[in-house]
Amino acid sequence: MFGEPEEVWRPKKTESASLDIPADGDWDAVLDLYEECVDEYVAAVKKAASGDLSAAVSYAKIAQKATELSEKLSGVNDELTPKQQKRYVSILNKMTEMANRE
Repeated sequence: MFGEPEEVWRPKKTESASLDIPADGDWDAVLDLYEECVDEYVAAVKKAASGDLSAAVSYAKIAQKATELSEKLSGVNDELTPKQQKRYVSILNKMTEMANRE
């Protein structure tokens, strides 16, 4: 339809693929996916803030996926090891901090 700028922000696999949440009990894998989503969300928000409209369109989708993962993790806090709980809180704080900047 429209010509794309030469350098366009492209979402990673978590934004374009269906959300494939690892099985219950594989909490390190869920945390990995959650952290990847949050990192992509942070990058997209920063790009959107700098005027990159391609990022603005997709960061809401990434945020939704991160929220789904967070909800899955928040319901199983008693199954996480202390190290996993600390990592979850750290990732959640990163997401919350960026969401508050919007």
